[in-house]
Amino acid sequence: MDEHLEKYPTWTHRGNGENHYADIEAVRVFGEGGTGPRSLLQDTWERYRIPLVV
Repeated sequence: MDEHLEKYPTWTHRGNGENHYADIEAVRVFGEGGTGPRSLLQDTWERYRIPLVV
C-alpha cells in the first residue's frame, strides 16, 4: 500500500475514512534500485534470525 495516490490508477485507490492509499500488488511496484531475492532474504534474516526455507 502506498499513500502517494498520484502514482497509481484510480481503480487502486482505497481508504477507511481516515487513511487513503493505493492498494497495489508489491510485484507491480518497482522501487529505486530494485530489490532482488538476496536482499529480501537478508532483510528477513536480520529481522527474525530464524532459519529460512526457500
